[in-house]
Amino acid sequence: MNIIIHGQNIDTTDALREYAEDKMQRLEKYAKDITQLSLTFERNFHHRHGKICTVKAQMQVSGPDIYAETEHEDFYAAIDIVQDMLETQLRKRH
Repeated sequence: MNIIIHGQNIDTTDALREYAEDKMQRLEKYAKDITQLSLTFERNFHHRHGKICTVKAQMQVSGPDIYAETEHEDFYAAIDIVQDMLETQLRKRH
């Protein structure tokens, strides 16, 4: 599986990249036909909630692509949530 990670409005650190890659590699046990996974990290400022971290994922598999997106105060927690969302969609697919 090819994992592409890029950030908007932030510089992605090595630790963040390694954590995301480790979590997303676990999805291969649910589907062997994953060709590419694209992750986008964004940091925005909300006038009431402060800093908001957004993680968007697009997974290319045989058949329709799978998408997941979440917002959280912390990137690591957002990665965990996106990984759970992708896992759920892969399980439903089979």
